[in-house]
Amino acid sequence: MIRQTIIKSALLLSASLAAQAHSAAIADHARDTIRSMQASAYNVGDEADKLHSFATDSSVGNEARGDLLNAMQIRINQIGKQISLLETERDQLTAWEQQALDQTVPLMKDAATTTEQMMTYFNTRRNPAWLGQYRDDAARVRDDTEKVASTLDHFLKVAK
Repeated sequence: MIRQTIIKSALLLSASLAAQAHSAAIADHARDTIRSMQASAYNVGDEADKLHSFATDSSVGNEARGDLLNAMQIRINQIGKQISLLETERDQLTAWEQQALDQTVPLMKDAATTTEQMMTYFNTRRNPAWLGQYRDDAARVRDDTEKVASTLDHFLKVAK
């Protein structure tokens, strides 16, 4: 009887430790994913800022603009995949991670939509100087992604 109780206790302890290890692994993964999202958001902001400054510079060719747009789109899509992954683990995320995600999602959706508009503009207008909406869109993506990066930075600092 005592032996069975000891075995049951050992099994429960083992299961508890395994669950804690799994939770710790998810927490580490979530934090690493958020750091990666932060770095990507900073990069998208820099690229969008370059596009904004290129808008009135006719010496910058369409190839350079297209390369920046493609890089932005790739990074934004990667952030979207990371958000989706975190959303699937949402019930296992800490409160601050959930909050960071909640504040990031609308900004990244806006950045993705605006980048798509910029891609459409790029594909339909091949003139050397892009003005108006294009320039505004580049500033909008820059602002959205800078907010994402600073928001994630804030939450990562608070979590330490």
